[in-house]
Amino acid sequence: MVVMGSSVSTGCSTAISRKTALLFAFPMWNPKLFKSCSDERIGLTLEIVMETLYCAKKYIVLRLVQRYRDFVLAHASVNANVPGLWFILQKSQTLDEQNLKCMALRLLCIRAPVVLNEDGFLEAPEELIRAVLAMDELCVPSENLVYQAARRWAVRNSGGQDHSAEFRVKLHGLIGCVRLPLIEPSDIASGISKVCR
Repeated sequence: MVVMGSSVSTGCSTAISRKTALLFAFPMWNPKLFKSCSDERIGLTLEIVMETLYCAKKYIVLRLVQRYRDFVLAHASVNANVPGLWFILQKSQTLDEQNLKCMALRLLCIRAPVVLNEDGFLEAPEELIRAVLAMDELCVPSENLVYQAARRWAVRNSGGQDHSAEFRVKLHGLIGCVRLPLIEPSDIASGISKVCR
């Protein structure tokens, strides 16, 4: 139980709006809860929930940690937009939340053709990109899409130069995630296809 005015409450309150007491009144999180709580009146967003999850973990408020985990899982299953999934994946990596990370990876794999063309993909850190591209569950129509995405990420993260030494280093870090025997050599030689831009 969180006592209002305690250091835990103060830490959590900074991440939440004035309606903090409303969050603690919910007995269980369910998928419909996010839609009813995420409007402007309360100001509850995924970003606030993840920051509050961090506070709850830091101050070892286990029941609150579990409620926020459940909330994020419910949000992801109801509102599974790709930028939100990238956010959940990055924050779960930071917070060492393995269940949330696995859930976000699964949902990103299901939506792979969209995910690989999103700006969130190009802005994600290399270790998360490797984690997504290396998954066997990645649902792509062609391995060429994975190669093109890895190449686009390397170009974007090497200053836009696709023949620089930095580009080669970045692409080399990702190329192990691509099943090259499944790609036509002409597709590899042609560079980034216009379809995947």
